[in-house]
Amino acid sequence: MIKQVLIAILLIVTFNNSTVAQFYYKDILSNKEAIAERKMLEAQKKKTVVVKSFESATEESKDFFCEKKISADYLKIETKTRSGLTGKSILTSFFNKKGLLVKSTDGEESNATVSTYSYDHTDNLIQITTTSHSSYDGFVTLATEVHQYSYNDKGMPLRLLVIKND
Repeated sequence: MIKQVLIAILLIVTFNNSTVAQFYYKDILSNKEAIAERKMLEAQKKKTVVVKSFESATEESKDFFCEKKISADYLKIETKTRSGLTGKSILTSFFNKKGLLVKSTDGEESNATVSTYSYDHTDNLIQITTTSHSSYDGFVTLATEVHQYSYNDKGMPLRLLVIKND
């Protein structure tokens, strides 16, 4: 009996840690990557990036398309992708004058996810509000999720609060 309880506790702790790690990567690390990429594109004065995929060392994938278009002020990046397996997708990222990601939209009018990002005075990400909506055949689905982060004195994430459909 004690062995079963210990295994259950271990599974709960492991699941909880992996879930928090997933949020940390998706929210904080991918946010930092987007900010760093925008900064690099501006430093290199890039306005368009085309990505190609190859099936082998020399054979280009025919069903794959990916292009990034960067606005003149580097405050908007639009990424369009298309493949035979996943269809087409449009991700638009908006940045403020400090270069921080403040909003992203993924999808089109009928099926879209909009995320807004808030930061503290030291530019730590403190909140992401994500709203997803889809409409199909007269049915509309709307979901909202808020991730709130708090940090310790060294700027390391201390706590995550997840609020769903507030």
